[in-house]
Amino acid sequence: MAMHSITSTDLCFWHPVGSHAGESLDEILIRKRKDIKRFGFTLWSFAPARPERVFAWRNELWRLGQEQCVAVCCGDSTTDPYTGLAPVTWGTEYSDDLDSWTPMPCPRMTSYHRGPRKNGLVASAFIITSIEVPPSERVERPRQWFRAQHGCWEEESTVPTRGEYLIRKPTATERGPLVQAVLTVQRPFVVWVR
Repeated sequence: MAMHSITSTDLCFWHPVGSHAGESLDEILIRKRKDIKRFGFTLWSFAPARPERVFAWRNELWRLGQEQCVAVCCGDSTTDPYTGLAPVTWGTEYSDDLDSWTPMPCPRMTSYHRGPRKNGLVASAFIITSIEVPPSERVERPRQWFRAQHGCWEEESTVPTRGEYLIRKPTATERGPLVQAVLTVQRPFVVWVR
């Protein structure tokens, strides 16, 4: 996907990315593309998000009539948080509401480098239907991001350095973070994994 197509979108997710749970980013991309080809989607995991945060993201995207959006995955200096001291946890089911759970279509669809939390959650995940890898393109750290806890757009500061955020108007630049992948995220956008 060319940078102009990323910057032509108004809303997208910002997601730091790199090697994870002992897999390189290239290995992850190969595995995820196989999932999409076989099942029509894959799950791209990240740290468990609070329900109120996920519901605020969804509500904002639905309010604006979005059926899908992209996740801009950046990280030319991201390091794998996996230390090798604990086993990698592979999710066995996912939920969009934390009440009804659906079995994973395959046992190695999504992993996380920590074991389950007290509530049994392993991770949150984007529902991905396609993956593009742009050639050496960079974006500015976003200045318009959705502050989920307040239900409003922040325009006074750049997006925090860690975590996932709903952002507006990504902007191409020569010196910003490297775009490693662009993921098409399908409604309901984010689910929980256990």
